[in-house]
Amino acid sequence: MRPLLALAALIASTAHADDVQLPSHVASGVLFPDGASLTREIPFDLPPGQHRITISDLPPSVPLDQLRISVEGAALGAVSLRGEQLPPNEAPETEAVRAAQAEVERLKDALQDLEHRRQEILLRETAARAQTGFLDKLPLEGMAQDADSLRAIASMIAENTLTAEREALIARRDAAALGRERNDLEDDLNDARQRLAALLQPQGDRAFATVAIQSDAPATGVLRLVYPVLTAGWAPQYDFYLTRDEGGARLRVEEAALLYQNTGEAWEGVSVTLSTTRPSGRSQPTTLSSWMPRIEEPHPAVTTYGEALRSPKSMAPAEMAMDAAAPVVAEIRNFSGVRMERDLTVPVNMPSGVGQVRVTLAERDLDAEAFARAALPHDDVAYAMARLTLPDDMILLPADAGFYFEGGFVGRRWIDTMVAGSDAELAFGPIEGIEITRRELEHLEGGAGIISRQNAEQSKTAYTIRNLTRDPWDLRLSARVPVSTQEDLTVDWSTQPQPDVTDPEGKRGLLEWHPTLAPGASQEITVDYTLRWPRDQILIR
Repeated sequence: MRPLLALAALIASTAHADDVQLPSHVASGVLFPDGASLTREIPFDLPPGQHRITISDLPPSVPLDQLRISVEGAALGAVSLRGEQLPPNEAPETEAVRAAQAEVERLKDALQDLEHRRQEILLRETAARAQTGFLDKLPLEGMAQDADSLRAIASMIAENTLTAEREALIARRDAAALGRERNDLEDDLNDARQRLAALLQPQGDRAFATVAIQSDAPATGVLRLVYPVLTAGWAPQYDFYLTRDEGGARLRVEEAALLYQNTGEAWEGVSVTLSTTRPSGRSQPTTLSSWMPRIEEPHPAVTTYGEALRSPKSMAPAEMAMDAAAPVVAEIRNFSGVRMERDLTVPVNMPSGVGQVRVTLAERDLDAEAFARAALPHDDVAYAMARLTLPDDMILLPADAGFYFEGGFVGRRWIDTMVAGSDAELAFGPIEGIEITRRELEHLEGGAGIISRQNAEQSKTAYTIRNLTRDPWDLRLSARVPVSTQEDLTVDWSTQPQPDVTDPEGKRGLLEWHPTLAPGASQEITVDYTLRWPRDQILIR
């Protein structure tokens, strides 16, 4: 008896379940460099009991197998997901549809009113033409034949003909103006009908979800659907502005994001979070297999194409290439070293498939050291540089960046990752007023000694650096001398003046000078070296 009562109660409760069709919209999204995770929300306000909520406006790109559903304000029940054999989907008469219909009716009425006015004008022209025709055919028989009477008749005919022709001309002009206005109205009406048709057209392929919820009390809450897409994402973009004054140098960094989405539906008021995570990239390290080398008899050198095809090497499987691990960047929020996330403070409105939308993220002024750098053997001018240390709460991602020096645009180029707390140098274009000239004072090649048993090469070069600008500049000038890695190859070198830094950052053979040049001042640097090696050997540069 009890099982029958339970079954009856279940049937009764199911029979009282309500079927509700509710619209959904994209409420928020986390954008990645190559994809996004979107959250759709369906608000509801339902009476107590069981309800089946149907969502039939999901885009066809929604991956049903990756759709995650949660509910706030009620208990979540069974979920049904389908991508084909969908029930009829009648578009509701929304405010946008009603406004589009009203616009179509307004334009139809305006076009009809204009046509009525045009017909009235054409009637005026017809009447004027009829009057002219009557005057042209006016019979003169039986009229007075004296000169005064004829002049009066002729004057009357001329005056009335002129008046009729003028009326006809004015009517044609007014009709032509209304014709142009009618063409514009017809174009507007066609556009309005197309907009209405776009709102009323039945949806094509789409996803379909039915979600069961239950509540013992009146339920007001939100149903959320989370799913990934590959047709949205973002990319960072930076602009660097370097300025100098008596107090030093300032570097302003403008951070921006380029957003794109081609999901097939417009985004309105979407809360966006930017993330550096790459879900489509590698998520696990490479697994190493055992390495078991072996030896065998050497094979003769392959000299023909046929032998190459028969060689064991050509028959062996190619070595598997391993992908490099995905780069890791710092987390600005918590510095976890895993990722960076940033919430946009303003909701995003963006149609689908319109290209990129640029959003300004932040502007920061940083302390920097400005100087001029040149490689003496190659550069004929020095280049403006800025050295800075990134704050602990700032990270710069690989991106396209613009560079500006003293308010002028220098160019755009790619920058690599700069992590929080790291030192970085940025170049801001050539300084035409800092000139570098090169003079070769000596260059000799040949044997050394009375009876030559050695080869030798001697070189002496002078560089002159002039500051023709109106400001003093700190310079970083670099040159290089040969470095020997063999006992039989000896190198002797000297410079005038002595370099301030030798082997900077462990780069052997590099030399640096750090002079400060006042306006109009110059600096000369001389570099000479001698190479010696055995007579029976050659120098490979």
